[in-house]
Formats: sequence, structure tokens, C-alpha cells
Amino acid sequence: MDRKFFNVLLTVRLLNILLGLGIALTFNRSQLTTGCFSVAPDPIVSVSFVFLIPSLMLSLIVIPASGFKARRSYGIVLMFIYVCYLITAITTALYQPLADLFTWRIGRGCAYK
Repeated sequence: MDRKFFNVLLTVRLLNILLGLGIALTFNRSQLTTGCFSVAPDPIVSVSFVFLIPSLMLSLIVIPASGFKARRSYGIVLMFIYVCYLITAITTALYQPLADLFTWRIGRGCAYK
């Protein structure tokens, strides 16, 4: 019992430190006061998002359904998704029309620097 308590105590303290430093160092004061968070449109981030969300949702469904055991077939599916992501990301970085396809711009927002 004492060991579990010590582990929880240490983990909570480290989490608070990491969250505090992460939030403080991620956003500068001007962003927090104006409420305007600008992000430069980057096609690689969009491609990563497009491939990350389906793979996470697939894991959320498949892993509990298989009794929390990852089978070989599931590993092959994840490798296939990863290879497709790599091909799409490299092609997007090298081929401008595909980069324009993955660059999403949302109407009027904050001007990025």
C-alpha cells in the first residue's frame, strides 16, 4: 500500500510540473490576453492529422474487441497505414498541388507570423 501511495504522489507532482511548464512555454502572454492563437497553414500537419485520427479510432475499437491483445494482422494493418502516410507526406512535401490540397484555410482568423 505504501509503495502505491508513493508512486501516485510522485506521478501527480511530475504531471503538474510538466503541464505547468508546457502550458506556460507553449503560449506567450499576448496570445492568452487576445484569445487569438495563430497557426501557420502547414500541409504536413494536415496529412498527419488525416492519418492519425483513423488509426487511433481503429485502435480504440480493435484492441478492446480483441481482448487487449494485438494480433499480427492488426500490426500489418497499422504498418500499411504508416506506409500510406509516409508516401502521402513525402509526395505532399515534394509536389505543390498536393500540398495545396492539404492546406486548410479557415476564413477570417488570426494573421500568422
